[in-house]
Amino acid sequence: MSAETHALQQQVQAAYQAARARENAPWQILDSRWNVTRHRIGQSRQRQCPVNSAEDRDAAAREQQWLEDALAEFRRWRDMPADRMAAAAHTAMTPTQEPASADQTARVLFDGLHARGIRIEVGHKDRISVCPARLLTDADKAQLTTLRVEIATIWRQRNDVWTVG
Repeated sequence: MSAETHALQQQVQAAYQAARARENAPWQILDSRWNVTRHRIGQSRQRQCPVNSAEDRDAAAREQQWLEDALAEFRRWRDMPADRMAAAAHTAMTPTQEPASADQTARVLFDGLHARGIRIEVGHKDRISVCPARLLTDADKAQLTTLRVEIATIWRQRNDVWTVG
């Protein structure tokens, strides 16, 4: 590890501690970023590659970039005005996942029913039969009705069924 990298690591740690020490600091975000950065650098150093090889130089460049990114992030939180911190923390912690598609929801439902011992059969015109019906909840019935076509498609794929017509 070069002296420059060591100095950068110390700057990152100091910025992290200063940001964490602020009142109402979003410690979950800061701690998560700190742990991710430490983990990445630790993993990068565990790799066995010859000194001054292309792989070694690439790893050093990646470490440098990770440290610079973490330093910028910790400084941003350290220097952020207190009135904006709560809104920024809420935005940073809000998941950005898109809602599940009908196919994904149908797969989860199909697998969940199978795991609970509920068998599904598909007949003509995507008519679904479920055994034993007593194990179905009202929510299951509503989802089966809504996702009937997707469930039928999944059943055909998993049972290797080919239909004509």
